[in-house]
Amino acid sequence: MTDEEFASFVAAINELLDKVAANKPTSERKTRLFASMIIPQLQKPTSNGE
Repeated sequence: MTDEEFASFVAAINELLDKVAANKPTSERKTRLFASMIIPQLQKPTSNGE
């Protein structure tokens, strides 16, 4: 992903999380922990040296 694509991806995830985070507790709801880890990989050089 480009930096712009990644920013859009993170914004979309945050928007989804915000929707459910606003839910009020009920006897039917459980507290859940959401964790993510995003590690950028090193790019391998291409045949033209980039």
